[in-house]
Amino acid sequence: MKSGEGGSPVVLLLTATIDVRGVAFTKRTDPVVRLGDYKRALRSWLGNPRTPPIVFAENSAHPLDELRSIADKENPFRHRVDFLSFDDNSYPRSLGKGFGELRIVRYAIDHSDLIGPGTFVIKVTGRYYVENIEALIRCAELSGEADVFCDLRGNLTWADTRVFCATSAF
Repeated sequence: MKSGEGGSPVVLLLTATIDVRGVAFTKRTDPVVRLGDYKRALRSWLGNPRTPPIVFAENSAHPLDELRSIADKENPFRHRVDFLSFDDNSYPRSLGKGFGELRIVRYAIDHSDLIGPGTFVIKVTGRYYVENIEALIRCAELSGEADVFCDLRGNLTWADTRVFCATSAF
């Protein structure tokens, strides 16, 4: 798979909202607890030699200094990590998490140097670590003409967006 200018062929996009500010249907709302989740997950990603370049995109403009420090000091395989933080968490709360997450994905595609026109993005909710990332990378590399693959649920009426893979064009 060939990447576009400035992009990597496969990128891991970790989406994050450290301060949820009352978004509907969010169980873990304490920013300190959520930051701890993101730190733990980032350490796991950095500890895997097969992790592709990482884009960590956060939409509550929360300081990312602790996460940057982890990427600098606890990165034994020297994975490239692009941190993006912006303030876009003021939309109507009734629109829910999915609305905000879609806006994070769009922002990351528009602003990360790691994502180019030919990039295949493996999007994972930033508090999670996917142990079988190697299988997802293989699927991305072998995807051919597929623009997206995801876990469809509810008789194909909705997709689980905690993990999905798509071309940046999709």
